[in-house]
Amino acid sequence: MKIAIFDTNSHPTPILKEWGYGFLDLGHNVDFYPIQEYNITVCLNGEYDLIVYVGDMNVQMFEQVKKNNPNIKIICATDQLQPHFYQFKGLVEFFITTQHECPNLVKQFNEIGFSLYHIPLAGNNHLFYPTHTEKHYDVCFIGTLGHGYRGEDIFLYPLLNNPKYKCYLAGMQYKQYNIPFLPYDQANVIRNASKVNINFHVAYQHRGKGIPADRVDLNQSVYNIALAGAFQICDHELAYELFDGNVVLGNSDNWQDLVEYYINNDDARNDIAKRSYDIAITKHTWKARMNEFLTILEKHEHNSIHN
Repeated sequence: MKIAIFDTNSHPTPILKEWGYGFLDLGHNVDFYPIQEYNITVCLNGEYDLIVYVGDMNVQMFEQVKKNNPNIKIICATDQLQPHFYQFKGLVEFFITTQHECPNLVKQFNEIGFSLYHIPLAGNNHLFYPTHTEKHYDVCFIGTLGHGYRGEDIFLYPLLNNPKYKCYLAGMQYKQYNIPFLPYDQANVIRNASKVNINFHVAYQHRGKGIPADRVDLNQSVYNIALAGAFQICDHELAYELFDGNVVLGNSDNWQDLVEYYINNDDARNDIAKRSYDIAITKHTWKARMNEFLTILEKHEHNSIHN
């Protein structure tokens, strides 16, 4: 299959670009088009079977592409319903979201005649993998506070302020820590060199706290830390569930106690990290996720023909 993928090139982890790794691993041909430089009409010059698109949507441009190749499948990614989406009936096959679940959003799309499917995030095993290096840090956090408050005063600052811990912080600035950005392809070295990788989420990603309230999603670090063969403590129940308890679940009451315990218990930490890796490499790579997507695409096509 020949596939065109559109996404931003300004985000450190453009999700649809990550899809490209999965499609390539499955043996498909993939072209990536940064939306800052290209629009969907670039596909007029190539005989694509599938377009996966995010960005500004122009009806006339989509019509050009479909007229040029009536058999092409166009899938669009979004996290919310936009008022103009109804105009794309007959042009877009369906929409996808990276949220793990959000029944209310699915219902909204169904009401305007579209299917919305959940394709959760995954990890990049080309960039994250075990290196079995010496541990240089007790605690590591790589992330940003750019999406709003995520409990950093509970889950992060007390650890950074603890003089007995050697910490690594990137993605933000705090006191003596001053690495505002760490390139995505450099994170694996740090993940592997840290005893405890902490991973906590923005409130709206948790069950019952989203917008809408039934939204649930995980950050990509859950999967990448596991693929690195590294140990993590996470605040999200879904991570605990997906990894069969091999991502340690913490909360505001026990977070610091868990960090202290696992810093000082190498065997327990390493056993959990190994089991989380085994699950991630089997179920949560982009190759696995794109297999799931292609199954959804096939079923959608089948249902469309027989309805």
